[in-house]
Amino acid sequence: MEMTFSANALQQLEILKNNSDGSENGSLLQILNCTLTIFGSRLLRHWVSHPLCDQTMISACLHAVSEIAESMKQFAYMMCT
Repeated sequence: MEMTFSANALQQLEILKNNSDGSENGSLLQILNCTLTIFGSRLLRHWVSHPLCDQTMISACLHAVSEIAESMKQFAYMMCT
């Protein structure tokens, strides 16, 4: 289940655009966006503007991210030895 922000909330919280000039610079999306592809950027935009609100799904995502981070640590360790 996803939360849907109103247009006013997206604007006031500067999630997708800043309130100064309406660009992405300084917005939450711009700060988080380290994607390498247009598809990744679009997907991140959706996730940022429609966050999960089901605790089970949030926990599953956090678990997946921690597993990826752990495997990256192990890979980095193997590359350094």
